[in-house]
Amino acid sequence: MNVRIRYILPLATLLLTACSDDSEPTPSAKELTVVAAAPSFLEVGTTRTLPVGYVSYNMLYPTTLPEHAAITLIAAQTDGTKSSASASLSSDAEGIHHWTANIDITHGTQYYFYGFMPSKGDDDNSVAYTIAANGADFSKGATLTIQGLSTLTPADVCAVVGVYKGTEAVSITSDAVPIRLGQFGYLGSESDNYVYLLLKHLYAGLHIRTRLDSEYAKLRTIRIKRMALSTATPIATKKDITVTLTANASNSDPVTSITYADVAGPAATATATLYEAATDGTTADERVNGFAVPVETPESFLSCFAPGGTKAYKLVTEYDVYDSKGNLIRKDCTATNALTLSEGLAAGQLAQITLTIQPTYLYVLSEPDLDSPTFTIE
Repeated sequence: MNVRIRYILPLATLLLTACSDDSEPTPSAKELTVVAAAPSFLEVGTTRTLPVGYVSYNMLYPTTLPEHAAITLIAAQTDGTKSSASASLSSDAEGIHHWTANIDITHGTQYYFYGFMPSKGDDDNSVAYTIAANGADFSKGATLTIQGLSTLTPADVCAVVGVYKGTEAVSITSDAVPIRLGQFGYLGSESDNYVYLLLKHLYAGLHIRTRLDSEYAKLRTIRIKRMALSTATPIATKKDITVTLTANASNSDPVTSITYADVAGPAATATATLYEAATDGTTADERVNGFAVPVETPESFLSCFAPGGTKAYKLVTEYDVYDSKGNLIRKDCTATNALTLSEGLAAGQLAQITLTIQPTYLYVLSEPDLDSPTFTIE
């Protein structure tokens, strides 16, 4: 990840600090701009050659929506002092994702950055956590417990597993960024204003792709207004995730253990909303009517879940049907599909599901009452 840091203190405060030659340095609030890198999900059930190693988060496919991608950053010192911030995701003029956050950093002080994604849970509240030094102090690593995360979520649950401080904004894949796994150090500086981070997936993923049958598309448009994935059976809906990170100089994965503990409470159906027209639309029309299902390039959605849970899920899609002239002929329809994984998935693995929408009675499409397309899982 690239983190750009800019002072945002008032000018008077900066002048006062500059005139105090013998005063103790004080933390300065800096704005961090974070661009992430993470390994591609490892697809299960395919025969193609899979990419290995990390890629810029901008190139990650599929990826989570911006509202689920805030990162909690924790700056820890060897004496146990810690400061933290939530970095929110946005895009620059060229469409490149970056994260911004304000965090207290003192010039000349050694820090060790740890963190996780998402900062907020599905209920939009901040995710609670605890962190302790793994060994003598935070230079050796950390034990991080992320509390009360949803077992099934539209967020890509990750932990920070590598940190590098840079002097300029370049691609994280550049030779100018020799970032390594297991390195967490960051020396506070007034001039080196970039921090790069590596993330590791802690959940498994379901990649759901939707497309419209080409023949049906000549006669009808389908607009999806909501998609929600839920477990087919009741499960523990919340997890506490404990990640042990051991710093190293060998460019090795610092995660030495991950545990997933059920949060006490009655079992229930876990649900993740993958798409909601009222909040996800990029235009006024889309916010009201949802998105038109494409024919050639499928629309993609990501849902993630804690490993070791159920293999059976239910996908509920709410949609409207329009004729070729744009007339609404069926409103507020619902299709339900059962999804069953053939095998359990580990953290960082992903299963791809393609949902093809096609007509049931092509020869009577002129009768709106019988125009009921099927949603077929491939």
